[in-house]
Amino acid sequence: IYHVWVYFNDKNIGNIQNETFYFLQLRESMEPRTIQRRKKVRSEPFVDEHDVPVSRSYIGSVKESGVKIRTISKWMNAISVSGSFSQIKMISKYPFVKNIDPVLTGKRREIEFISQLRKTHSDPNFYGNSFNQLNQINVIQLHESGYTGNNVRILVLDSGFYLDHEIFDSLNVIAAYDFVNQDTIVSNEVGDPSNQHNHGTQVLSVLAGFKPETMIGSAYGAEFLLGKTEDISGEYHSEEDNYIEGLEWGESLGADIVSSSIGYIAWYTQDDLDGQTAAITKAVNIAIELGMVVVTAVGNSGTSGIVAPADAFDVISCGAVDEHGLIWNNSSQGPTADGRIKPEVCALGMGTFTAQANSTTSYGSGTGTSMSTPLVSGVCALLLEAHPDW
Repeated sequence: IYHVWVYFNDKNIGNIQNETFYFLQLRESMEPRTIQRRKKVRSEPFVDEHDVPVSRSYIGSVKESGVKIRTISKWMNAISVSGSFSQIKMISKYPFVKNIDPVLTGKRREIEFISQLRKTHSDPNFYGNSFNQLNQINVIQLHESGYTGNNVRILVLDSGFYLDHEIFDSLNVIAAYDFVNQDTIVSNEVGDPSNQHNHGTQVLSVLAGFKPETMIGSAYGAEFLLGKTEDISGEYHSEEDNYIEGLEWGESLGADIVSSSIGYIAWYTQDDLDGQTAAITKAVNIAIELGMVVVTAVGNSGTSGIVAPADAFDVISCGAVDEHGLIWNNSSQGPTADGRIKPEVCALGMGTFTAQANSTTSYGSGTGTSMSTPLVSGVCALLLEAHPDW
């Protein structure tokens, strides 16, 4: 069985007349490797050809070949399918098929965790054990200026979220969806490994948690869209598909920022990380063109290189430092295949204070660029609240 992305020929924009739109603005054609933001204005929603659905006739013809359709992406005008070599060969001969990209196999590197709490300073009471990680990047000053992320919508894509934890009692969740099981349950459910939602819980708490004198998230006053895209029971190609589907879902619901502490490299090589090869990177490029701020972990592989989609154009990739601002040895280093510096910024990723999913009152710490990413995402939310036109 092969897993591939099937890309179709350009959409027939004439079909757009069959849809009801509030306002239409078509993007100008772009030269390859050139990123020209559409500069979406948050107060003036509009659509373009990325909002036109994939042709139903194309999908129907591909389905008749017998392949299994996994994901449909209107952004990339493509579908992800699984099928035999003969089935995919048949699809490649269809006149409306532009090209087919195979997805290779491999294993993603594991993320490091530290369960024990490490408190390094005597912290002000309000921020509890989260003071150091926020103060290091001047979040405390922004909070004192009245910014908490109000009226900013953040999409968080991860492995799931233990929303019964006390740190999320005041969390403003606009929508949540499980792209693994195709339902609205983003905490653990029947069939999930017991630690399925652990990673996402840590990440979300650093960004959105709120319990005075215990822990404060970097942008606790923001609105949140929660997408469960990772299945930690194994290594599945569909996880990358889920991420792309989650991006499109979040953009359709008005997400201003994407916080992504997940990434992929095993089925790619560092030569593929040129900003335009990996499927997940292509989707992130489109998200940025549509006006979203995308913040992602650069990876935990040190000098071995970065992960996708940290190679996307204009993405904000995050590295990890210790409490003294020194780079963590395993924080991935670039450059990208086409020579761009990576990462863009860093935040605390060694002993970052987090909530944990062991119980409703469990806390500890984590290590990795996964932990620094939600800190940076929160800074973006505070700046966007202060400057909505940025």
